[in-house]
Amino acid sequence: MKADFQSVGKVLRDGYFEIPRYQRTYDWTEREVRHLWNDAIERDEHFLGSLLVFSNPEDEHARKAIVDGQQRLTTLTIALCALRDCAKRHRGRDLATGTHTNYIERQDDLGKRKYVMKTQESYPILQGRVQQETPDTSIKPSSDTEKRIIEAHELFGDLIALSIKERSEEEKWSPTWFKRKAVKHLVELRDRLVGLKVVYVRVESEREAIVIFETLNSRGKNLDLGDLMKALVVGRIPKKTNSVDAALVRWSALRDESVQRKYDFDKFVHHSWISRYGYQSKELVYQDAKKKIGEKDCSLTPETCLSELEEDARVYAQILDQKIELKAQSAEAASAVRALETTFGVSIARSVIMSLLRAVDRGVIAKVKALAMLRILESFHFLHNYLLGKSSSGGTSKRYSKYAHMLQSVEDRGTGHEYLRTFAEEMAKSTAPRGEVVAKLLSLNFDWSDLSDQRKAKYILERLAIVELPAVVLSPKMTVEHLLPRSGKFSQGVIGSLGNLVLLSGPINQQVANKAFSEKRKLLKSAKAPLPDLVANAQRWNAGKVSELSKARAMIGYDEVWGPPKWTL
Repeated sequence: MKADFQSVGKVLRDGYFEIPRYQRTYDWTEREVRHLWNDAIERDEHFLGSLLVFSNPEDEHARKAIVDGQQRLTTLTIALCALRDCAKRHRGRDLATGTHTNYIERQDDLGKRKYVMKTQESYPILQGRVQQETPDTSIKPSSDTEKRIIEAHELFGDLIALSIKERSEEEKWSPTWFKRKAVKHLVELRDRLVGLKVVYVRVESEREAIVIFETLNSRGKNLDLGDLMKALVVGRIPKKTNSVDAALVRWSALRDESVQRKYDFDKFVHHSWISRYGYQSKELVYQDAKKKIGEKDCSLTPETCLSELEEDARVYAQILDQKIELKAQSAEAASAVRALETTFGVSIARSVIMSLLRAVDRGVIAKVKALAMLRILESFHFLHNYLLGKSSSGGTSKRYSKYAHMLQSVEDRGTGHEYLRTFAEEMAKSTAPRGEVVAKLLSLNFDWSDLSDQRKAKYILERLAIVELPAVVLSPKMTVEHLLPRSGKFSQGVIGSLGNLVLLSGPINQQVANKAFSEKRKLLKSAKAPLPDLVANAQRWNAGKVSELSKARAMIGYDEVWGPPKWTL
C-alpha cells in the first residue's frame, strides 16, 4: 500500500481512472456541488478527503479503479470540463486545451487518446456531452444519474460565470481587457480546483481496497446499505466479455423501481434480508451478508441473492400498492395492509408480510390463513401504535424476522400452518389488556377539524361494522355522520365520542347533516341506511344513549375485533 498527501491535479496526471461497475452511481445534488465549489474557491487550502484506488501491478496500462472518492473526483472532472468550455467562450484556447489535455483527456504512451476518468453507468452523457472537447448537446439524459451530471455541469458553468462577473465588477474591468482578464481569472479558478488536496491511497488488490474502505468509513457516516450490497453482489458476478452487463442492468432496475415508487431502497434491502435470513439491524446486514455471500464455500451465491431481491421487489410492490394477490381474499388482505401502511403508518411488519406472501406463492400457506395472519398484525398495531400511542420496540421487529425466517424454511402446508398458530399465540400474549383498551376507546374524542381524527374514526367504524352490521357491504365512499349535530347544545366530549358516530353513504349524509335526531331517524329509515340496533330502535338520542353505544362498541371492539387472536387450524 502507498499513501501520501497530493493535489487533485497531480493525481489526475498520475494515470487513468475508472469507477467499477458495482460502485454507487453519481448522486451529488446542488447542495454538495456548491459546497465543493465554495471550499475550493474561498479557502486557501482545502483537504478534500481520501481517494482510494487499486490496480493490477502487472499491467502498467490498466486503469486505476476507484473504491472511495469517486463522487468527488467525478464532480471535479465535471467542474474542469465546465471551466474548459468557459475558457473557449472567452478566447482562452490555450487554457482550454491545457485543461483538457492534462486533466480530462490525453494520449497514453501508446499514442491513444483516453479520458482520464471513465465510468460505466453514465455513458454517453459524461463522455459525449461533458468530457468531449466539443460537447454534443444533442445527447439527452435518460436516467436520474445522467440528469444529475448535466445539472452539475450547468451549475458549475453558472458559478464560474458569476465568479467572473463579481471579479469584473470588483476590479472594474474595461471592455477592452475583459476577455484577457477573464481568462486570467479562469486560470486562478482552475488552479484552485486542481490544487485541492487528497490523501491518495493506492493498493494492489480489490479485496485490500475494500477492507481499507470499510475501515475508513466505519468511523464516520454509515454507508448506504444499498451501495454496499451492490458492491458485494454485482461485484462478485463476473461480466461476460463484450456483452451487456446483465447483473448491473438488473441491479439498476431494482434501484430505478425504488426511485419511481419513491420508497427507501436501503429499507427495502433490510426488510428483504431479515425476511429470509433472520434479524439484523440495518447497520449489520452488510456484515451478515458478507459471511453468507462468497466466492467459495459460502451458503449463498451472488446470483441467488440478486434473484431473491428481484422476487422481493415484486412482493414489496404488492405491499406498497396495497394490492395483495390472494384471489378471493385479495380485497380483505389489501384492507389490512392499507390499515398498516397508510392509516397507522407502520412499516415494521413488512418483513413478515413479505415472507408470508412468498409462502402463499410456494403453496405452503393457505390464502385464508395468510389473510387471518394479516388481520392479526393489523389488530396488534391498531391497539399498540394507533390507539394507545406506543412505539414498536426492537423486540417486535425481531419477532417478525424470526417468524419470517421460519416461514422461509417451510416445505409443507402442515408445518407452515403450525408456525402461524405459534406466531398467533405469541401475538396474543402481547395484546394490550382489555381494561386499558376499553378505557381508551371510551375516552376517544374526535375533533372534526383534524383530518387524522376523521381517518381514525372512519377506520374504527368500518372495523366495528363487521360485527355490528354483518349483512352490510361497506362502500369506500361511505362517510362519518354525527347523530347529535355538532352545532347543537351538547359538549364536544359528547359530540366527538365513538357512540355519536355512524357510517353513511355520501348522498344520505348530506341530507341529514345538522338535522335533529328525530328528523335524521326518519330520513335514515326511509333510505334504509344501515344502523346499529341501538340507534335504529331509539326514539330519541341524548348523552346517555351516546354513552351506552360507546360502551357497547368498546367492548365489542376488544372482544370481537381487535382483542387477542383466536387461531384455528
